[in-house]
Amino acid sequence: MKSRKDKSCKHQAFISGVILVILLNCAGLLYLILQWKTLSSYLNDLETRLDQFSERSIIEFVSELKQGILEEYEQPQAFRNKRSHELRDSHIRAENEETLTVMTYSVVPVKVLVSLCNTTKGICLTGPPGPPGPPGMDGLPGHNGSDGLPGLPGSKGEPGPIMRRGKQGMPGETGQKGEKGDPGKLIIIEEGWESAMKTQKDEADILVILKGSKGPAGPEGPAGLPGPAGPPGPPGLPGPPGPPAPPRRKRLKPKMEQNTISETYPISNDESNDDTLIEKSPENTMDSHGKEADCIIKSVGDPVKVAKINSTYGAWLVETSYKTDERIWVVEHFSGLKIKEFENETFFQNDSYKFITLKAFFHGCGHVVYNGSLYYHKGGTNSIIQFEFQTETFKMLKIENAVYNGRNYLFSNSKSYFKLAGDENGLWVIYASNIDETIVVAQLDEIAFSVIHSVNTTYPKSKAGNAFITCGVLYVTDTKDMRITFAYDLLHGVQINANFDLRPSNVVLAMLSYNPQCQCIYVWDDGLIMKYPVHFMSGE
Repeated sequence: MKSRKDKSCKHQAFISGVILVILLNCAGLLYLILQWKTLSSYLNDLETRLDQFSERSIIEFVSELKQGILEEYEQPQAFRNKRSHELRDSHIRAENEETLTVMTYSVVPVKVLVSLCNTTKGICLTGPPGPPGPPGMDGLPGHNGSDGLPGLPGSKGEPGPIMRRGKQGMPGETGQKGEKGDPGKLIIIEEGWESAMKTQKDEADILVILKGSKGPAGPEGPAGLPGPAGPPGPPGLPGPPGPPAPPRRKRLKPKMEQNTISETYPISNDESNDDTLIEKSPENTMDSHGKEADCIIKSVGDPVKVAKINSTYGAWLVETSYKTDERIWVVEHFSGLKIKEFENETFFQNDSYKFITLKAFFHGCGHVVYNGSLYYHKGGTNSIIQFEFQTETFKMLKIENAVYNGRNYLFSNSKSYFKLAGDENGLWVIYASNIDETIVVAQLDEIAFSVIHSVNTTYPKSKAGNAFITCGVLYVTDTKDMRITFAYDLLHGVQINANFDLRPSNVVLAMLSYNPQCQCIYVWDDGLIMKYPVHFMSGE
């Protein structure tokens, strides 16, 4: 109860205070209203008195002004000059003050004097202009204007002096990869190899293929019957004795007839890449004792380094027949028109050579030199070229049913469609059949430049890296060219058991050829030129 009474008393005291403040505000408002009325009456009275004073001052000013003008005409000239100076000083003071003292007698507001001068004429007289004042201070610079229209281009100036070339700048950022270009053009040229070389030099993206002379009209007819034997000719004069021949291995005669194709045995491409692809039976397999042991390779020796050439693809060639010739030929890259000829191995080591320009472009690395002529694949065709070094003439032989274009190579590692080889039995060409893409080997007649017979080994080219022929036996490497995994007797048409290591490296092996004169294998191993000695089974 006591707390409630306390709260009630406090509430009443608060209300009483508020009422008191309101009353005081009302009393103050009334006081301000009374004061405003009093001040308004005082202001009205002041304005009335100011108007009366202004009218009286103007009247006195006009009367005094007229009197001053009359006195001015009566006084001497010096007095007038003095008077004019006083008027001018008064005028200058009036410009700098809110009130104007006229003739030092009356004080008149400036507004009243200006109104008087505007309503009357001939009363407000101005004195002569004063001297010019000093120049004022420079103003602030204005804002920049907008750019004007570009002017006409001027005439070209004279070239400057020739200065030294500056240092090479930093390389810029790598640009975006461009779109894939259109495929190159294929041009066949009939005028000759000189114009073909010029065209290839001017347009690097054009593959130039020389067109040979026009062949006979119509397909070739069947072979006719052999004619009767002619009479024997007179015996010739005996020639001088020749140089002694190097030891030669026994040449084996083929069992099949000429111009026939040996019996084939199908092989599945799904089988592993080894020497058991053909079923070993008495009819199609021969062991090492079924063929002369001196014609079967048992292994290869350590390589002998000859030189190093800065080219991944290429071939180095020597005479593979029993003709004595110390020259060495080097073919760089897998496509071109020129080869290098060295007189002997000394010239080869000293890099002293001359260029030989071929009549048609070569392709691949499977070339061979046999009996004074270079045999190679003519690029873009299914033809083999025989180029004779002495006369610089050539012949061409077309190989039917052979793969020869696109990227469907016989040996992908060397970019080769055809592989030429020479051994103790003559000249050979290795190619892939365009029917089943198996390896086919044909023996060539170098004199007539024709095919004697061909053998289908039934070995798929997809499992082969390279190949060479020794004593009528085809040896094929694996896809990495590290091991011999397949061998085939071309003279008897049977597979031979042969399996040995070739090299430990798996870099690009562009060339693999057998030389019967030194009984060694020539290789182009990623630009490294080497010879591998061959060990036959007869050495056991």
